Amino acid sequence: MFKMFKSDNNSKGMYYFGGVCLFISFCIMLYKVLSNFYYETDLWWYIPTMFYHLHTMPKGELIKLLILPTPVMYAIPFLKIYAVGVLAFLGPQIVNFIYVSVSIFFLCSFLLFFLVKRMGGSFQISFLSAVVFASSYVHFQAYMWPIAIQHLIIVFFILLTLNLYLITDSYVEKGVPYRKFYVLTLAVNFLATALCRINIIMLPVIIFAHILFCSKDKKGSQINYNRWLPLFVTYLFYPLFTLISVGDHKLGLPATIFSSRLSFPILFLLGVTGIFLLKGILKLCNEKNIKFVKGFFLLALIGGLCCLRCQGDILKYLMLPYAVLFPFAGSLGVFLDPIQNVLGSNSTMFYYPIYLPVSMFTAAIMAFFIVGFIKSFMRKKGLIVILFIWYILVLFRTAFSNPTDSRYFIYFTPIFSVVFSSGLIYGYSFFNPGKRFLRISKDVFLVLVIFGFCFMNISAIRLRMWRDKLGNTFCIYDYIRIANIIKEDERTVGERIVPQNTYIDNVVALPIEKWWGFSPVDSRGYYNFRLLLTQVFNNKEMMKVNINKKIPLGNKDYRIYSIEGARVNNKEGKNIDAFSRLFKEGEGEIGFNDQEAKHLLEMAIREKPFLLKYLLEGSANLTDLRWLYGDNDLRIWVNKILYRYMDGYSGDKLDSLNMLINQEIDEYVQCLFYLSYLNYLLGDIEKSEYWFSRIGFFESNYNRAIIWLREQPLVAKDKKMLSFLNNFDNSLWSFNSNWDRIGFLDFERFLLRWEI
Repeated sequence: MFKMFKSDNNSKGMYYFGGVCLFISFCIMLYKVLSNFYYETDLWWYIPTMFYHLHTMPKGELIKLLILPTPVMYAIPFLKIYAVGVLAFLGPQIVNFIYVSVSIFFLCSFLLFFLVKRMGGSFQISFLSAVVFASSYVHFQAYMWPIAIQHLIIVFFILLTLNLYLITDSYVEKGVPYRKFYVLTLAVNFLATALCRINIIMLPVIIFAHILFCSKDKKGSQINYNRWLPLFVTYLFYPLFTLISVGDHKLGLPATIFSSRLSFPILFLLGVTGIFLLKGILKLCNEKNIKFVKGFFLLALIGGLCCLRCQGDILKYLMLPYAVLFPFAGSLGVFLDPIQNVLGSNSTMFYYPIYLPVSMFTAAIMAFFIVGFIKSFMRKKGLIVILFIWYILVLFRTAFSNPTDSRYFIYFTPIFSVVFSSGLIYGYSFFNPGKRFLRISKDVFLVLVIFGFCFMNISAIRLRMWRDKLGNTFCIYDYIRIANIIKEDERTVGERIVPQNTYIDNVVALPIEKWWGFSPVDSRGYYNFRLLLTQVFNNKEMMKVNINKKIPLGNKDYRIYSIEGARVNNKEGKNIDAFSRLFKEGEGEIGFNDQEAKHLLEMAIREKPFLLKYLLEGSANLTDLRWLYGDNDLRIWVNKILYRYMDGYSGDKLDSLNMLINQEIDEYVQCLFYLSYLNYLLGDIEKSEYWFSRIGFFESNYNRAIIWLREQPLVAKDKKMLSFLNNFDNSLWSFNSNWDRIGFLDFERFLLRWEI
């Protein structure tokens, strides 16, 4: 049965080829996403804050800020070093942060491959584990959202330290010199304790469990524990200092409970006492007593999990087996059908929450895979111990509710990837044909199936980021729009913008002082807008653009822009937004030169308002909006996003955004109606009905749309236009009435066209 675990070169070649194709597919996805990707949610205050400190603080103060865990809202040292480092050496463009995060993520995939291989896994299991981890949709936020690197880096250090620890352990067993790897392991572990958040405490628990359960005998446990004693002691320094300084909101431990000046020495002494007490217990134990220590360790972990998750509720205790299996079954459901998971998600929410679909089928399959994983590594139980303890600790730290933000799955997916891959190989090994040709064919089929699911997961990442894009960038949408319209004007004029000589007036500030009062950034510095300009123009010098500043007199070389609602005016007062300008010109020709009006409005429709350019990226068209907002319309969908932000934010900024987006929708709806009317006057009834039906994508309520159109000044005073409007009925409101009849092939055609 387990001959499948031994790969020949042909089999490895297929896996490598599939891996290269997946990597290329991932890079294409990343390129398409990053071409239209901007700062999201918490980055609106965090990156400007780090930029502000980088350019205003003395070096000594900056270094102190980077290495200390305070202030608490600035998060861990690594996140601060990461943000300041990228800003200083690569530039403020968002893509630079993503490239660093993705590089660390792929290093995690390689480390997972070597970890499984080192623990006795076959090439197929190791390779598939790394591939499933790298392509999984469920945790994409961990590397596509820069602040989530604080979670990704913990997984990186856990995998790296475990690899080094196992190499050192194998050298010890072989009796060869191991000091270099031993010192390197301690150094990497110390770096992890100094840079990472308190979650890194999982690492010494995993290593202790491996020592306790995987040593040959009692004496081996004692020797190994003594050898790695310095590793355990390091967690009594910086992690303990961090816990005392800022607490840990995930565990419900605020810093105030450690307010005494004696907190650190007392807790440090207690920790040292505990570590050396454990050393004494291992020394005094005989072979029978060591089993009691192992049992007590497991009971303490599982008991702590029960108390944390159940909190005395009897019913929750009864549901605990389901809670333990739930992340596995849910992750399997997402991996097998990621596109459906994306379409079932709420695209008005931010932070990319993931819903885990659990069914009896996925639970049964995952239970079989878990059995297969255990049987596959029964002889070399080290990986079972490591992943079991790791999973218990993940359940401690992350209560997998439904939904759970995508970034938190990064702690769990290494475990899922190994269990899924080994269970799949175990089940597949039952079909073991004797002929070599059939064995190769079986490998080819396995590679095609698994890598097909991986491609689907990669495609789902791009689809999810497209659907949730406006929800995650809503508060800077006006900045995105202004910057891109000015960029288009630069191309139209044919003359590069000189940042120092460019003035942009009437920009609405993001109220950092009001929304994030702990940040020292002054909103009048317009850091968010400047940072976004650097990305749109791919020029760090755009930080020097003059925002809402008085324009000097007497120099005709200044490039001047002024914002007036949805208008972006140039120096001459002309609106440089092509759609809005063409729409107004076409509207003005109605009743005077209908042919010219039709021509101008058709040009405006082809140009599209920026909102549609932003949402309908690539080859997506107007009908593809249904995959964005489901059975709503665009106006309702935008309003839902607005209401979500109003829960935590308020003020003029949201009001101006609401006005801006609704004005864009209003102008486009009017443009569609005027085109319908003009085609009717010119005798093209089919085109007239076509343009009229498009209005349903923006306003699904027929009666409300008709009333609104009648109130428009040009319509209200034109009897022909009113008569035309009254001749239509809601049979042309095709989009929402046909929503239930949209088939699977409709979406497949869209996805294929969109991806290609």
